[in-house]
Amino acid sequence: MSSVLCAGPVRDILILLILLVMILLRMPGEQVKFAWPVKISRYYEGSLHQEQVPFFEVLSSDVGRRSFITNSLILGVPERVVKEVSGHKDEKSFARYVKLAENYKSQVIRKAFSKENILKILNLS
Repeated sequence: MSSVLCAGPVRDILILLILLVMILLRMPGEQVKFAWPVKISRYYEGSLHQEQVPFFEVLSSDVGRRSFITNSLILGVPERVVKEVSGHKDEKSFARYVKLAENYKSQVIRKAFSKENILKILNLS
């Protein structure tokens, strides 16, 4: 959006809507026990601060969007399709999701072809 569209009262309304969506997402998350611990990292004045919070406290529409994109790529949905559905225009912002999905796939393949699994296949364990 241009800064003209997001000036004054319009910007204030958008901020309130975003806050409302965040509150509405967190309430059901707490009610359905999305309370497993999640580590969050923030930088303050150049130093790293980490803490664990319940998942529902970080649940947001952005988390849902990132999860959809990453999981779609992991499951093999073509990048072009995911990029169109998610509305990404530039390659740079989309590339981080591709990298996450590729790292995950690499880990799965390394685990599948571990020495232990190969010995199981060959009945040498």
